[in-house]
Amino acid sequence: MIPAAKHTLVLAFLAGCATCAQAAVVDILPGDYVALRSGERGVTGYLYRRNSAGPYTSGTRTGNAGVSIDAAALRFSGFHDVAGMIWAWSVTPLWSTAKLAEGTMPSAFGRDAGGSGDVRLSATLWPVADVQRGEYVGLTAAWFEPTGNYSNQRILNIGENRRKLALLAGWSTPVTKNLRLEIIPELAIYGANGDYLGGRRRTQDNTLALTSYLRWRMATQWEVHVGAQVNGGGETSINNVPQNDVARNTRLMLGLARALDRNTVVSIRYGADTGIGNGFRLDREWQFRIGRKF
Repeated sequence: MIPAAKHTLVLAFLAGCATCAQAAVVDILPGDYVALRSGERGVTGYLYRRNSAGPYTSGTRTGNAGVSIDAAALRFSGFHDVAGMIWAWSVTPLWSTAKLAEGTMPSAFGRDAGGSGDVRLSATLWPVADVQRGEYVGLTAAWFEPTGNYSNQRILNIGENRRKLALLAGWSTPVTKNLRLEIIPELAIYGANGDYLGGRRRTQDNTLALTSYLRWRMATQWEVHVGAQVNGGGETSINNVPQNDVARNTRLMLGLARALDRNTVVSIRYGADTGIGNGFRLDREWQFRIGRKF
């Protein structure tokens, strides 16, 4: 039997171990806050490959493990007019696999997981959608319902067994004729997971994230973007015991997009953490996206 003090240390260590460091709850990509016209529909597909290493505690690496994740998502959306403003709904299901690719972790962490993730339901309202000037301001509420595959016998999971609410504001504005700036702050609020690792109760403080992109249209059909993200907050508690795992990480992204026709755009994005406080550091992420409007 593990002594109480040592048991608490083990739980604290595991609680800080996620598949990668804290990131914005809603992964916003360039152009997401440029509103379509009322009556239009959109379907967007995403493929992700993530490799993370760690874990880290207070900026110092404390383990030699590596975790790899493959994920696919589909976003279905529709745009409508309300009181003279554009608003959109979207539904985003997710499927993923995750595995401990190298190194070792305590057995409670788990070695692999797979299946569906928690579905995301969101709505965005654009108080500003100036097509002539190219300026947009959107307000989003995104709700995550715990529909994903989950086991209380391991840390490594696809579903989270808790509800989440993310509130975002997105601003997209032209800087020059071919240069566009986008800034998206996010506040995320987390429900409790009452069945964490053998029936414990896990809670998490609110998190804050700020994502920004600079988009350069280098040709009629081609666009390059660079992005940055900072994250903070999110300390967790297990059975009301704080785990000292506040997120303090920064992330950079670089991507390329091409318009195949007036209604279809494909893009690829590379990202990696440049600073890490607690959890797993995102060593590299590749994302492929294809979107089509109707």
